[in-house]
Amino acid sequence: MIRVAITGANGYIGSNFIKSYYEKYDLIALTRNENMGDARLASWERTDYSATDLKKLLGTCDAVVHLAYEMATSDNEKRGEKGYSASITTTENVLKTCSELNIDNVVFTSSRLVYPRYKETPFVETDDTKPQNFYARSKVKMELLCQKYNEEYGMNIKILRLGQVIGGDMRVKAAFNVFLEQAQNNATIKLIGKNIRDYIYVKDVCRAIDLSISAAHHKGIYNISMGKGIDNKSMADDIIRSLDSKSSTEIVVDESAIYDKMILDCNKARNELGFSCECEGISDIVKDIMKSVKR
Repeated sequence: MIRVAITGANGYIGSNFIKSYYEKYDLIALTRNENMGDARLASWERTDYSATDLKKLLGTCDAVVHLAYEMATSDNEKRGEKGYSASITTTENVLKTCSELNIDNVVFTSSRLVYPRYKETPFVETDDTKPQNFYARSKVKMELLCQKYNEEYGMNIKILRLGQVIGGDMRVKAAFNVFLEQAQNNATIKLIGKNIRDYIYVKDVCRAIDLSISAAHHKGIYNISMGKGIDNKSMADDIIRSLDSKSSTEIVVDESAIYDKMILDCNKARNELGFSCECEGISDIVKDIMKSVKR
């Protein structure tokens, strides 16, 4: 059984990955938190992510999934680059330690936010980056670190640029979660703007990570998302239909121009990693979430 370390294991993606793949991998779950997760699913270890500590914890691992970094919060954005400096240091420590321990199979999750806000056609991995906030700027810096280790140290780091991640029980509620709750209560769903975004279900993110681990000798940047643009009105309508809800929608601010249009071209991930979303639309995601709730 392949031994895989997950940094940021208590986070949303990390905890979902562990629940989904604990039977497939021998998992070491790394976290700064005092509260550990379920010991039946993984071996939990508390760490400060220093190079010294990581060298002790990663010595027996075959692969590393790096998910430990600061969230894009308003407080961190107010602090500017300092809000995410610890994430960059942690990433460098993880990569340096993996290189020294000859662990070349590494998965790093980046973000759609490294791209500009608008492009008529889908973004491809070779497009220029134009980070949308300080969080995205830190992601670009971490991507460059990954590419440096790929080029200079012969590592096989997969950089996954994720679309907007959605799912049930998110700590930070996105529009999807708000709409889902309102539809369950048959309340009016209020819509603001006509931005078009590319979403991905957290379970499909976990599948992409799994496939990336299996693609041990691949390296580089991969867009990971549904590969389609969805506006708020379409998302709300799909949720209402899926739940057979009595909710209606109300346009609160109808912006005439589309300020956000972000669709990711995911052909490279499909061709090289064998990845495509199992949940191909909002309705699929809603049905899967409700199926889990009913259990």
